[in-house]
Amino acid sequence: MICSLLLNTSAGRNACTFVEREQFSAWQLGRGVLGAFLFLKADALVNSIYFRLSTGTGGFVLLSFLILAFVIYRWALDDS
Repeated sequence: MICSLLLNTSAGRNACTFVEREQFSAWQLGRGVLGAFLFLKADALVNSIYFRLSTGTGGFVLLSFLILAFVIYRWALDDS
């Protein structure tokens, strides 16, 4: 479901219109299926050394990029 608030100022007055649309999202369905699969296979996954190493490495890399982006963002704001 997608909701949006439209502001109509062409009539000379401020009029708000709320529009609601429903549409299929393959991304949300895929994430839901992946989440259910990971939930059902969690017992086997936590015993897998490959899964534990890959998620640990991926988490470390993602967190490192987020910290680096934050530091660069703060550094760029200080110069301007």
